[in-house]
Amino acid sequence: VSMLDKYVHEEKGATSLVHGIHTLSNIAAGHEQAKAIVMKYANRVVALLTNPLSAVRGAALWVVVNLMWSDDEHAKRRARCFQREGLQAGLEWLSNDEEAELRNRAVALISHLRELLGSGTDE
Repeated sequence: VSMLDKYVHEEKGATSLVHGIHTLSNIAAGHEQAKAIVMKYANRVVALLTNPLSAVRGAALWVVVNLMWSDDEHAKRRARCFQREGLQAGLEWLSNDEEAELRNRAVALISHLRELLGSGTDE
């Protein structure tokens, strides 16, 4: 187990972790090169969607939103990458979250993910 794995599940580190994830989210809202850099960590972002701390789950969800909320070929490519990393399962898990805001955002993103995957072309 890496130090990062230990850190992301401890409440004492949650504030710094959430700030870091929000920074990643802001980078993900940028241009395509920035999005490509963030996508290198897609598997970590997906893993954070099921973190026991709601602030971490919410911040990670914003990273996904910022990477996916468009309808172009780049977003479709990112959707396929996220799908391979298990995003669908993470979002479905979040769709039953105790927090309504996370549930609603996850449900909307599931729908958008399906649209991107359904209308995309294979690489």
